[in-house]
Amino acid sequence: MANRLITSFIRLPAAILTALKTNGRNILKKSYRWYWIAEINDFIWIAILALAVFTFILIRWRNKRTIEKWEEMPEDDEQSD
Repeated sequence: MANRLITSFIRLPAAILTALKTNGRNILKKSYRWYWIAEINDFIWIAILALAVFTFILIRWRNKRTIEKWEEMPEDDEQSD
């Protein structure tokens, strides 16, 4: 019996904190329009991934343009012969 009582006292603060956290979030979501900014961790990782993909595509595009310019340029060595 004493063991169950100790276990209950250990679990009680965790349950109270979980309930407060859940209720607090619900109150904030109802009260503030811009609450999603508080949960921006997920958005940051999505933005980082999107930025990485965009950067990769941009670099490939720039490299392709540079190679096309090089192919259009006349070679001086062949003309001087």
